[in-house]
Amino acid sequence: MSEKNIELMKKILEEKNKKSSQHCSLGRPSKSIGKSQKAFRNTKKGGFFDK
Repeated sequence: MSEKNIELMKKILEEKNKKSSQHCSLGRPSKSIGKSQKAFRNTKKGGFFDK
């Protein structure tokens, strides 16, 4: 490859790196989609024959 092509490739790569570094991310979203709740209580205490 000629040196001109190599220089052009380096320039293109530098521009891509600049774009990717300038792209700011908003960070991770807060994980508050649902609400917290207590555990379910089992209300089944037995049937007719368990008395």
